[in-house]
Amino acid sequence: APVLGQTTSGGSVRGVVRDEQGAAVRGAAITATSATAPETYTTASDAEGHYRFTNLPPGDYRIVVVLERFTTLVREPIVVRAGMTIGLDLDLKVGAVADTIEVVGDTPLLERTLPSQAVNIDGELQRSLPTTPRRHWTDFLLVTPGVTAATLATQRMLYFVHGSGYDSQVSLVDGAEVNPARQDYAGGVNFSTESMADVQVTTVGASASTPLGVGAVVNAVTKSGTNRFAGSATLTWQPLRWNANNLPGGTSTKSAVFQPEIGAGGPIRRDRAWFYASYRRNNYEEGLDRTPPQLAALSALSPGFAPFNRTNNSSFYFGKITAAVAGNHRIQGLYKYDLSPLDAVSNDSAATYAQSQNGGHAASVQWNSIIGRHAALKATASVNRFLSSTTLARVDVPRRTVFGTTNLVSGRRRGVGQLAILDNVSSHLDAPSVRSAVSADVTLFDIPHLARHEIQVGVYWQGLDVQTETRYVNQGFVLEELVLRDPSNVAGGTVPFRRQIYDGDRARTLDAEGRDIAAYIQDVWRLGSATISAGVRVDRIRQRDRLFGLQTQRSTAIGPRVGINLGIPGDERATLHAAWARRHDGVASTLLSSGTNTLGFRDLYDLDLDGTFETTFVTPASTALFQDRQFDPDRHQPFVDDLAIGYGRQIGGATTLDGTYIHRAFRDRVAFVEINGIYTGDVFNGYRNPALNDIYLVTNNRWNSQIYDALELRASHATATLQLIASYTRQWRHLDGTWQPNDPASFLQPDAFENTKGIGNPRGLAAAFEANSLSGLSMVQYTGVSQWQDHVVNLGASIQGPWRLIFSTTYNLASGPWSGPVVTRLAAPDPAFGPPTLTLPNGRLVSNPLATTLRFQGSDRSEGQFTPPPLHVWNIRLGRVIEVRGAKIEASINILNVLNGDTDLDLAPSANQVFSPAYRTFASRQTPRAGQVFVRVLF
Repeated sequence: APVLGQTTSGGSVRGVVRDEQGAAVRGAAITATSATAPETYTTASDAEGHYRFTNLPPGDYRIVVVLERFTTLVREPIVVRAGMTIGLDLDLKVGAVADTIEVVGDTPLLERTLPSQAVNIDGELQRSLPTTPRRHWTDFLLVTPGVTAATLATQRMLYFVHGSGYDSQVSLVDGAEVNPARQDYAGGVNFSTESMADVQVTTVGASASTPLGVGAVVNAVTKSGTNRFAGSATLTWQPLRWNANNLPGGTSTKSAVFQPEIGAGGPIRRDRAWFYASYRRNNYEEGLDRTPPQLAALSALSPGFAPFNRTNNSSFYFGKITAAVAGNHRIQGLYKYDLSPLDAVSNDSAATYAQSQNGGHAASVQWNSIIGRHAALKATASVNRFLSSTTLARVDVPRRTVFGTTNLVSGRRRGVGQLAILDNVSSHLDAPSVRSAVSADVTLFDIPHLARHEIQVGVYWQGLDVQTETRYVNQGFVLEELVLRDPSNVAGGTVPFRRQIYDGDRARTLDAEGRDIAAYIQDVWRLGSATISAGVRVDRIRQRDRLFGLQTQRSTAIGPRVGINLGIPGDERATLHAAWARRHDGVASTLLSSGTNTLGFRDLYDLDLDGTFETTFVTPASTALFQDRQFDPDRHQPFVDDLAIGYGRQIGGATTLDGTYIHRAFRDRVAFVEINGIYTGDVFNGYRNPALNDIYLVTNNRWNSQIYDALELRASHATATLQLIASYTRQWRHLDGTWQPNDPASFLQPDAFENTKGIGNPRGLAAAFEANSLSGLSMVQYTGVSQWQDHVVNLGASIQGPWRLIFSTTYNLASGPWSGPVVTRLAAPDPAFGPPTLTLPNGRLVSNPLATTLRFQGSDRSEGQFTPPPLHVWNIRLGRVIEVRGAKIEASINILNVLNGDTDLDLAPSANQVFSPAYRTFASRQTPRAGQVFVRVLF
């Protein structure tokens, strides 16, 4: 019987054993061994000559076939990759077993079973590529086809795949979910890059066994110990003085890195149990990019201001044990712990007011068994306990935010052109969470009368528990907003125009649980040169707000999928592949509370800037009795309909090419529909329930959807001397449908719906301002929504040269993301839509959402959108391998952003507003050129 490897994230090898006449050979003993795998894996050919190895750990394998009356066959190297199934037929010749025929042939590199669009990146290739200063294990996504990236603080990257949000991924480490409950993206998991063995990224065509999520499926495999103790240690060092400056007269996002890592593994008991462990220390300092005007403004508004950097000093621990139990059974467990304190500042902060701490424990255990000759069992359990908290420098003053000018909207004065954040933050969070998951499935293969079918049946349970306590500074007086007396003179003084005061200093703002119980079935049917896959996943989802004692969702998500992988007759090196799937968003992406917060607050305005706050708007508390949200009883998970059609070809022994057309429709996204307002024609007449302002119905957006199309071309090459992966993606997108009900734009500019550029967050509406597309904030390109780019090129290459020289490079080109709709303003609100404010029957003063001066600049939401210049990032690494007393030393110099590019990345606040001093300006810039020393020792 075939023997299962340690991880379900391994690869598979299957094929047919034949004799010289092409007849099937039964009973051949087949073994597979690798220097990076702890065991010898064995199987035998069945009555029809079929054999298979399932879930082999990634590596280069030597396959040996032995049978009486035939010459022993040795085939190597066979490259096994995470999650990939390769076909390898074995041809025997009549002769003596003692004789051996060694075949050094090309490894099949095309996936011939599943029609998924996936790419594998070897752990050694990942470590060899110069990517970002801090070298996170997920940096491989920078060279993955179809991926665009955005940069967070301390060079943390967010990745968007084929239009999906960065937080809609499925992240698996050794087949288990170990990421935090609030973070459905791979960057939420931290461990040493030394731990990585291989990774597969599936961008289209995920199988029915994949947990919910509409983004990439990141399937990472970590190293396992073998019967020989071995390890590696790495040091990355980058001093501040090795950074250039790509912001003349200002300060750049220069960085200092001191990052030691070590990983090692070996036998606990030879041939039975093995361990692997790693540790990483990350001491990181990063400058903030500030333009000369920003520096001048901060100096004028905060006496004694001096530019400062933010820091991030963290430790990551990882451990893994694998064991063989009674022949055909395998068990593995892993544990990780990460803690990452980070100075929470932005480039317009005058000082460091807060530090966040994020991290926690995660563990998983997995059991794999072969049952008889026709079934494989897998069971996995995992848990992640995560805490996000904040420490403040002081709590006795409010945050003060300074703006260049203001705008009157619906009877309120709004700041425009943010210049500085002074004194404090307005609130901070303590946010613990727990993610738990359990799954089990059985795969049936080589079944009598169904020998051409491989059927997988499984069940799955996921639990998410999240809490948030919001603490307000200064006993509830949290915010004061100020405007320059003279917009052209920053040093001319400021005038306060708004104050915000909460009814207390803390509130439990979220206490929610989400549950997902699922079952799935999938069949892979080999039919001549074609392989047809079909499956369905059914998830029963329940969400509950424990804070208010309300059920917020109970729904069933049915996700069918079908695909075909068709070999070209007479050409074993080419395939046609097509796949369609309905994939639903993960529960973490839609877990919402029943209210925005439990505290009421007052907004005080000085509308005429005479020093008297004469106008007060009261927002009542959201309580179990008076809730500012209602939930549609038919609310269900958003989903994406995926379609991909492509052609792949292997050229020579090591090169593959692929061209694929991708169509994605983001449907039934989360929607906030305001249901408390009273509208008579185009006039706002107050609220039905005068105790509250806006009441939002949380439902699914049945009125419009996002449509994404792309053409993706990719190439890869893998030999001992050259590894390369390159891709080009051309993207198009548009909004399909009509306005949401009660969107002010549907009254004010009903013909402006069309949008083919920056179309907003694919997760849907996650804040009240998004329910008003004329807010000046809706669909605006910021760090979390940076995926709408027309052209993307990703490339990574590693070359082993003569004299043991090593050279590697990465190159990324991305056209700038679209700004989102551009708004301008009228001289005054149009009285046809009602007065700026109304007094309700209970005496409360409220704003008229239609009494806004904001309008889209063009005839629709596409017109007027703009982008920053294209982003080019070219990094290189040059080094040499040295051997000293049995140890191999890799020493190199990395140069990041070789050309010292200075592309702006994210819009500044109000940069999409024509009347703002910040119009068409940007808040961040790519990291300047920097040098690194990189030393790695293998022992």
